[in-house]
Amino acid sequence: MEELNKQQIVLLTLLVSFVTSIATGITTVSLVTQYETPTVTQTINRVVEKTIERVVPAEVDANPVTIVKTPEKEIVTVVVKEEDLTIDSVRANTKSLVRIYEVNNKGRTFVTLGLTISENGSLIARENFFSRNKNYTGVYGDKEYELAALYQGKDDPIIIMKPIVAEGTDVSFSAVSFGEAGTLQLGQTVLSLGGVNQNEVNNGIIKSLQRSAEGESVLAINTTVSAPSIMGTILINLKGEVVGMNLGEFLDSQTFTPVETVQSYIANALTQV
Repeated sequence: MEELNKQQIVLLTLLVSFVTSIATGITTVSLVTQYETPTVTQTINRVVEKTIERVVPAEVDANPVTIVKTPEKEIVTVVVKEEDLTIDSVRANTKSLVRIYEVNNKGRTFVTLGLTISENGSLIARENFFSRNKNYTGVYGDKEYELAALYQGKDDPIIIMKPIVAEGTDVSFSAVSFGEAGTLQLGQTVLSLGGVNQNEVNNGIIKSLQRSAEGESVLAINTTVSAPSIMGTILINLKGEVVGMNLGEFLDSQTFTPVETVQSYIANALTQV
């Protein structure tokens, strides 16, 4: 070492460092190879496989994008306004309401409102407005038909009439959908639909329900509906179902005959047709 000059000493030092680095690298590789376990490899494989299952390639506008699937469900909240229910309920019943006119050589005169109860156009109306020797027509929507009486009794307040349709004419009428007065609740919103020359709607709530002594059936529906006293005006709920009708059985125009009573009149009449 004493015989080496400074340049040779520097070169010798570099050589020793190089050899030492090679030896260290060989030792490190040997140790890694010796202690490698399949657990590490399996863990990595699982992560990769799970990622592949959740990532789906797709194309939008010809540009590759990545869509990640998730198990979450989308929850959509639909807000239904009372105004929308009112409009739908009225619309569902306008075609079932029939304006009845007496017809003579002087023209026609409004008599009362009728309610369509079957697809063949049969309707019910307050009985005491009709005479057997007079002619009547009914306006269903925008079409007018001559009416023929099918039933006119003395035991109940209704008459059943049917439109006279030309033979071979294929026509279907909009029958009413009846609800249940027995399910009505105090404070529940209800609507009246009537009008002489055009449809008129009034809204209100159930003020009280007159029940039978046993409490099983409703005898009268008292409301806050500001409805004119037009016979045949119907009472509907926000489902579009008819729950009552003004048949002139009560002095108060805000009180309606329950639909169950109306249906009993119809059932009794049909047994005699």
